[in-house]
Amino acid sequence: MNVMKRLTPEVPVAFLLKLAEAEELYEQCPIEVKRQIWIVNEELFKDKIKPLINQYIEDPVFIQDMNEQLLLSSSTTIDPLFAVSHLPAKRRENNSVLQEMVELFGKSTELYQMFINQIKRVFSDTGNFLLCNLRAEILMVIHDKSISEIYDTDATHNIAWCLDACIRDNTLDARRIKEIQTNLHQNSSTLGDTAMVFANPIAVNCIVRNILIQLKEVVKRKQIPKDDESIKFLTYLLVLALKSHEMIKESKFKIPHVKKHILQTFYPLLATQILDDITREQTSTTSLSSSTANAGGTNPANTSSSNLNSSSSTIIKDIHTGGGGGSSGGNSTGTNVNKSSNNLLSMSSSTSPILESTSLMSVSEFQDLENCFLKYEVCKKITLSYIINRALDKDLISVDRYLKFIYKLILQDNNITESTPNPTIQSPTVSSVDTTNQADTSNTTPTSTTTTTTTAPSTEDSTYEQLSNVDIYRYFGNDFIQSMVSQVLQVKEQRFNSIIIDSFLFKFRFLPFIQKQLIRFLLENHTRMNQREFIHFIQKLYNSVLSTYKKQQQQQQSTEGNNNNVNKKLLDDIVHSTRLLIDKTNQRYNEKMASSLYEFYKLNQKQFLSPTLATQQQQQQHLLQQHSQLSQPIDKMVSPTLSSSELISTPSSTSSVSNNTGSNITSAPPSSTESPMETSSNNNSNAPMDTTSDSNWD
Repeated sequence: MNVMKRLTPEVPVAFLLKLAEAEELYEQCPIEVKRQIWIVNEELFKDKIKPLINQYIEDPVFIQDMNEQLLLSSSTTIDPLFAVSHLPAKRRENNSVLQEMVELFGKSTELYQMFINQIKRVFSDTGNFLLCNLRAEILMVIHDKSISEIYDTDATHNIAWCLDACIRDNTLDARRIKEIQTNLHQNSSTLGDTAMVFANPIAVNCIVRNILIQLKEVVKRKQIPKDDESIKFLTYLLVLALKSHEMIKESKFKIPHVKKHILQTFYPLLATQILDDITREQTSTTSLSSSTANAGGTNPANTSSSNLNSSSSTIIKDIHTGGGGGSSGGNSTGTNVNKSSNNLLSMSSSTSPILESTSLMSVSEFQDLENCFLKYEVCKKITLSYIINRALDKDLISVDRYLKFIYKLILQDNNITESTPNPTIQSPTVSSVDTTNQADTSNTTPTSTTTTTTTAPSTEDSTYEQLSNVDIYRYFGNDFIQSMVSQVLQVKEQRFNSIIIDSFLFKFRFLPFIQKQLIRFLLENHTRMNQREFIHFIQKLYNSVLSTYKKQQQQQQSTEGNNNNVNKKLLDDIVHSTRLLIDKTNQRYNEKMASSLYEFYKLNQKQFLSPTLATQQQQQQHLLQQHSQLSQPIDKMVSPTLSSSELISTPSSTSSVSNNTGSNITSAPPSSTESPMETSSNNNSNAPMDTTSDSNWD
């Protein structure tokens, strides 16, 4: 092997083919020889890189970071230490999978091109845009390592390098735009690779963020969006990125064009909304400053507000007149924004009675926005990013308006009729509850006589269960869901909870990823909820979790491939989060009050145990079967773990739990105060303690 290593790269092809056929010899070859073997035997190289690619795109920490990018790229107040740890170069350096991939092909351009081709094939089959992130990141790792032999052969290197700097600075200024224009080669041979580089989810968020920034500048300058060259070019880059999967899959590398409807209809509508945001912010600031002024004379707040309203009306009229409006005639849409006849987006509900806007959409504007959102992926991306921006700015009016717009659009697009008028978590179906005590009762032990719940399925549940059959990813993605929940947890205001959680996400609670995020919300927010809200939230959420779980079990036999793996991972996450929730909150309820939670727990009881503990229980059961004829019962043997009978039946530890909760629980879950391991040590004080068996619980 050492001789062949020294012969690199001139090992005879015949020797390489023989080594490829002998598995034992192949495994013993140094990496320098393996690279030559992979060049003559591509299948061995594919077998080596496929697990690494899957590991990269399925890493839960990486996926969570990607989902948070929509929030992080929009935020202007990021912790400096957090920002440094998420710098592109630092993130690549800490990614062991990326480093291992680069080590595989070394300086070999042939292996690098084989690797890129494999990424394209997987992207064509799956449409997973994390592969576009891998396409860009692997090139930048090579750049970081100064392997010019490879990156000089990649036509997208300069663009990827420039885009990496834009992501690092979180901006796409005029200088960077000009640099991208210079290096953008619009020929068929490289257009697909270029589109994949721009389709990197972090790059897409950066582009969208800068479109919104540029739109705001255009509004302030009282210009028309379609006449701004920066907006047009950034929109082209976004269209190119979103067309990347279609290009690679169909092998049709045509230069995409920005539709006129986006420039002439969607952008004027969004500019109108941005102008309304600016007007409200300035009015609020002026009112706050004028409140400290002395009484008497002309009120500066009224004068300023009047000027702002006059300016707003003029700009809105100019934008829609210049932009063509998007409706027939093009002269009525947006001219009088304060019409109060038909305001589809002013859907006031009991959850947010205070939310009223000074500028509401007319029927034609609503229809134009709906058509753009459904027809163009660009419009959807920008709208969702705009909602995140308004959430970061704590603009409850805009967030409430657009979330209701999305919900109404989903219902209309799927012919679903809402049977109950906006049910919320704050109006639970609970009888015989002491409504006079609204304080936080997280430290108070509930009794079964104070709360009586109804378990019959409501019309509300049947309505929202229809949404579980809807492909919500046509309307928003996991990154949007996770970013909204993160913002709620960061702000910690009841109004945000009502708008984002109660009035929007909770209506999609039959979807597994949203269930996971709602449990995450409960884990961090349960101490801020009073007993009535908390119990109702638990009941509704776990009724949905249980229903979804049973449905998935019924479809398990017919479901194959990656979807089944995704469902399994989501289920594992939900089970793990439920276990943490029980540990933190089991003093606030009993089995009667949270029957669906306990039923879900019992159905997944084995998964609540650590792998070590589960293995030991299986071994003990095996011993019971083998030695059933012995005179000494096996269940009296000293064991570091609970026996299966102790776990399932009602031992002394379980009775103590039932005394705390006021109800006899036949299969109480482990609590944070007394885990199964601790119970075992109490029952067998002389038994040795296995300190590693609980290591994988959290």
